[in-house]
Amino acid sequence: MTVFTLAYITNFNDNTVSVINTSNNTVVGQPIPVGDSPIGIAATPNGRFVYVTNFNDNTVSVIDTSINEVIGQPIPVGNNPNGIAITPNGNFAYVVNSGDNNISVINLTTNTGVGSPITVGNNPIDIAITPDGLFAFVTNSTDGTTTKIDTSTNQVINTNPTGGNNPSAIAITPDGINAFVTNSSDNTDSKMDTASNLLTGPPTTVGANPSGLAITFDGIDLYVTNFDDNDVSPLDVATNLLTGQDISVGNNPSGIAITPTDSFAYVVNSGDGNVSIIDLSNNTVVGSPIDVGNFPRGIVITQVTITKPRILKVTVSNIELVTLTYENGM
Repeated sequence: MTVFTLAYITNFNDNTVSVINTSNNTVVGQPIPVGDSPIGIAATPNGRFVYVTNFNDNTVSVIDTSINEVIGQPIPVGNNPNGIAITPNGNFAYVVNSGDNNISVINLTTNTGVGSPITVGNNPIDIAITPDGLFAFVTNSTDGTTTKIDTSTNQVINTNPTGGNNPSAIAITPDGINAFVTNSSDNTDSKMDTASNLLTGPPTTVGANPSGLAITFDGIDLYVTNFDDNDVSPLDVATNLLTGQDISVGNNPSGIAITPTDSFAYVVNSGDGNVSIIDLSNNTVVGSPIDVGNFPRGIVITQVTITKPRILKVTVSNIELVTLTYENGM
């Protein structure tokens, strides 16, 4: 049994998902074909499956990470599915339907829809679920708001302003106390109190067109990608203030994900078709960008356990060479 920490990246213009082995920063196998215009991506807590929203197909594809192939038929959802989040118990996925102003819920045991879509605000973009699984928060871009949903009833609790225009990405701290939101048109990020779904203070100025964000697993640091500035802003979670200079990456950074050890951040450069790696111990870019597909957007990092290696033995001049490969191309 071997555990790999893998990054899965949606390639919007290629209709594929690329996989990177974070232990050696190499691309694993060929890109995985999914639906039309994949954008959002999330992994089950056990790393067994990855779910991908296909923006122009109105579906969700399911990737079996043990073989890195799509399984089953695409799951129909609403129009223009975008952000996706999975409950901590791995039972449900919540999918943002940007074109319908609602949220679809998928039962992950059967990969079928549950109940009626949940109506939220105008042009919802992203979604995050609290670590206890009790609440989901949705950014409504046109309205400048976030909507709080009770996941036990799938009813809306309230909707409140983020303090900025065109909120897009959202992430929740590991302790579940705060949510952070990027306000794309205002070049700010907002800190929200999850209990009330209200601002905790004025938004903080970051770079131009903040697009994605990620919080370290220790809950101390926040990183925001600035799509139009080609950099990443580092912030302190406690104060929501900048902790240093912006970190230059590639063109049009969008998605960002952090390794489970809080060692590195992987930044998707949509304009370059590659991924930059930031060493979080000193906030500097390391190595060369890793090429993926055309206009990559979303990223998720998950730990995948592979139990059955394939053994290839070749004897050359009485010397036996043995190679181990795994079902998922590792």
